[in-house]
Amino acid sequence: MKAVTKFCLKMVQNYLPDAFILAILLTFVVFCGGMFLMNKSALQMIEYWGRGYSSMFVFGMQMVLVLLTGYVLALTPLAKKILNKVTGIPKTPQQALGLTALVSIASCYINWGFGLVIGAVLAKEVGKKVKGLHFPLLVAAAYGGEIIRGPSSSIPLVSATPGNFMEKLGLPLTPVGDTLYSSWNLVMTAIIVIMLFIVYFNMKPPANEIVEYSEKEQEKPEIRIAKKDMTFAERLENAYWLNALFGLFPLIYLGANFSKIGFDLNLNLVILIFFNIGFISAQQS
Repeated sequence: MKAVTKFCLKMVQNYLPDAFILAILLTFVVFCGGMFLMNKSALQMIEYWGRGYSSMFVFGMQMVLVLLTGYVLALTPLAKKILNKVTGIPKTPQQALGLTALVSIASCYINWGFGLVIGAVLAKEVGKKVKGLHFPLLVAAAYGGEIIRGPSSSIPLVSATPGNFMEKLGLPLTPVGDTLYSSWNLVMTAIIVIMLFIVYFNMKPPANEIVEYSEKEQEKPEIRIAKKDMTFAERLENAYWLNALFGLFPLIYLGANFSKIGFDLNLNLVILIFFNIGFISAQQS
C-alpha cells in the first residue's frame, strides 16, 4: 500500500496540471475533433466556441452560487458550534482519520461547496487537538468526501433543470429520481462510503514520516461592537429579525413549489434551499 501510494503521489505531482490547464487542453481536443471528425473549418470552430462560451454564463453562475451558499452555511455559528464538538471526540490518530472522513463525506453529500469549507476547517481543528497525527493524510481524508455527490451534484441537477443547455440540444429533462436517488446510485454511494472509511481508518505512515499540524499565524480575534455603541445602520446590519423575516419568502415559495410538483429538485431549487438555510442560520445580515 505504501509503495502504491508513493507511486500515485509521484505521478500526480509530476504529470497532473491544475484544473484550468485541463480545461484548456480539452478545449483544444474538442477544437481538433470538430475540424477533423466533423469537417468544420477553424474559423467555424472558433465561432462555435465564442457562442458556446457566453451560453455557459448561467451555468457558471449557478456553480458559483452552489459554492457560495455552501461556504456561508459552513461559517454560520451553528455549524461552527457543531464542528467544535465533533473535533473534540477523537482521541487517537486512527479515530481522527475515520471521523474526519465520515464528516467530510456527509458534508460533501449535503453540498460540495459546504464540504470544501468544512473539510479545511475540520482538518485544521482536528490537527490542533490530536497529537501524532499525520496532517497531509488528515487533509486527504477531509477532502476525500468530494467523490460523493448528493443534492448539490451539478450534472444530475442541471439535467433536471428546465431550460438547461442540454435541453436546448434536444435532450429530455431527467428527474433526480432517475439519477441521484436511483437505487443503483444509492447502493454505489453506500459502498464508496464504507470503503473510504475503512481505507482512512487503517492508514498510518511510519513514525519517522509523520508531519503534525503547526500553526504559523495566530488567528485574529473577532471584534464585536457593543449594541449601545452601534450606529443605526450597524444595528440594522446586526438585527436577526431581518434574516428571519426575509427567510420566510424562500421558505413559503419552496413549500408552494413542492406542493405543486412534488419533491423534485433541480439546481435552482437547491441553490435557494442552501441560501435560505445559511441566511436563517446567520446571526446577522
